[in-house]
Amino acid sequence: MSKKIAVIKLSAFGDFMLAFGQFKAIREHHKDDHITLITTKSFVEMAEKSGLFDAVLVDERPKMANISAWMKWRKVLRAQDFDRVYDLQNNDRTALYFHLMKSIPFVGSTGNTQWVGTVKGCDFYTADARKSEIHAFERGKQIVAAGGVDNVAYPDLSWMKSDVSIFDLPKKYAIIIPGAAPSRPLKLWPAEYYGTLAKRLSDDGLGVVIIGGPAEKEIAEKIVSSCGKTINLVGKTNFYDIAEVARGAQFAVGNDTGPTHLSALSGCPVVALFSSDSNPKRSSPIGKQVIQMQVDDLKDLSVDRVYETVKDNFLG
Repeated sequence: MSKKIAVIKLSAFGDFMLAFGQFKAIREHHKDDHITLITTKSFVEMAEKSGLFDAVLVDERPKMANISAWMKWRKVLRAQDFDRVYDLQNNDRTALYFHLMKSIPFVGSTGNTQWVGTVKGCDFYTADARKSEIHAFERGKQIVAAGGVDNVAYPDLSWMKSDVSIFDLPKKYAIIIPGAAPSRPLKLWPAEYYGTLAKRLSDDGLGVVIIGGPAEKEIAEKIVSSCGKTINLVGKTNFYDIAEVARGAQFAVGNDTGPTHLSALSGCPVVALFSSDSNPKRSSPIGKQVIQMQVDDLKDLSVDRVYETVKDNFLG
């Protein structure tokens, strides 16, 4: 008899993309079961296109003080009558979901829902390793393994396809990814450094493509002012475009941000730049060739050092 399985993943883009390895393994483990992904609105389309889920349930992430919204969300969760929940988010919010689905006086019982995660008291418990030196991908593997899901491989994003011919890209090009979340300015290698790097790569005969969202418009303009031959795709690409552009690139240089992770997962060699604001042991991009460069303050990471790393590994 088919079972009803839920998978919870709400996080930032890079972490969400890493979870596709666990998503696929869960799908293979529950071949004949109905699997629902519980996620935020921004990830619905990707979840549906991946073909790994039978349904997607949007979590509106109610604010803590909004009691009526929490009661509504509790009712939605309980109505699904899941047989098992894989909590791949494993934070305080999803721990609360676990408790919301338990019975309380005069409301009733959740039945036999099994919970796989790091909340104490759940059926398949794994110690919370968020503050350890374990990479996020490995943490996810440990969690699903507790529920009997093995053979978790690196994410396969071959389904993320797009026609990028409209961008008229050169035969040989490198990608630079100069942005980061607005709330994390310490993750940014200075725009002028990227501009100088772009000029050097262009002088070496490579096309240079800038990838990013609308928030990086000003950064991209600074880079273009240093290297007029740069192809500025900031604000012009979706996630599928980025994956396709990355597959055709010689390499990418980027900050610790979503498109850098996506480029690595798409098979593009990546040089990832880290400050002390994030820990590459826990959050480095994963892929066939990822080089990490870290300094406390990215202003202290010279263009010469990054260029020499690129030259030694990709321009020989």
